[in-house]
Amino acid sequence: MALKNDKLDWRTLKTQKKKRKLEQVEKYLETKKKLEIVEQSDEKPAKKSSLAIAIAGSIVDNIQTEELATYVAGQIARAAAIYKVDEVIVFDDTCSTAGIGKDQEEPQTWSNCVWMAKILQYLECPQYLRKQLFPLGRDYRYAGLLNPLDTPHHLRRESVSVYREGVVLEKVHTQLQQSYVFVGLEEDVRIDRQLEPGLRVTVKLNPDGGNRGTAVSPREPKSTLGIYWGYENSFPPSASELRAYRSGQSKKNPPSPPPSDCCHPSSSPASSSSSSS
Repeated sequence: MALKNDKLDWRTLKTQKKKRKLEQVEKYLETKKKLEIVEQSDEKPAKKSSLAIAIAGSIVDNIQTEELATYVAGQIARAAAIYKVDEVIVFDDTCSTAGIGKDQEEPQTWSNCVWMAKILQYLECPQYLRKQLFPLGRDYRYAGLLNPLDTPHHLRRESVSVYREGVVLEKVHTQLQQSYVFVGLEEDVRIDRQLEPGLRVTVKLNPDGGNRGTAVSPREPKSTLGIYWGYENSFPPSASELRAYRSGQSKKNPPSPPPSDCCHPSSSPASSSSSSS
């Protein structure tokens, strides 16, 4: 009797897995059809507004434990993903680095700004790229306890999608001068150009199949198909640089222009030293 129940459970799981696979394929075909309609249309897609938020690094200055500080940073990342924020800016609201010499120790608020920027970048990055982009260190030791954002660009190996995030490998097609990119699939994808190894890029996969793709702007999935593709992480050296951003959703003063390059502005963690709260 137990064996019969095991077989029933196995068949049920197989049926559910097949159903999920069919749903992914249907979603992929729908997205592909929408993309073809946009490409064939003579009209340019309507320019979509972008949303940016600014977070003061001092919010973690008085948090007692590093675990709790990591949890707070995780909640900020989750809120940004839920409300489809395009850019998260971490800034030093205390101007703690003003008048600090190079040989002097960094103030706590500035160190916390660097640390929070790293955590936000880590959580936004797809899981299959974190090993390549984020080396093991003290800053990330509690980040693994946080729930994943599960945004559309956080794809699994079996997921079907027109776009994928990837990291440029050292492997290059010498004749065509084209780089290979790891995008979380069994085979690496060869893109249409040669880029510096270690950079994070957005790849549009060839609809005909095979390991071919095109490096595109990280804003293209949203501007073309309306798919939220995560947030960028900015880290201005001073609060005065936030004057370029206007409150509200002014069409004359958008939070930030979309990047024209295919590489992510925050493709690598902040290079400054940091210490957790």
